[in-house]
Amino acid sequence: MIVTETLSNYESEQRPTRLNKAQLAKEIGVSQRTISNWMQQRKIPYIKVGGRVLYSLERVLGALDKFEFKSLSQ
Repeated sequence: MIVTETLSNYESEQRPTRLNKAQLAKEIGVSQRTISNWMQQRKIPYIKVGGRVLYSLERVLGALDKFEFKSLSQ
């Protein structure tokens, strides 16, 4: 339990809760253009604050999970 809490605290301290497009692209291993395409296709959630667009990594990953294909050989 203590290890889990410590790990959770470490991860939350190391990662910002909101990412910009470049940070998100680097974090999930795709190009910034792919992020833009997903935004236009409404595949990923984002928020606009003033002139900035920000993303929650957890929400983006959750949205992308909907597009995961399962192998038929399982």
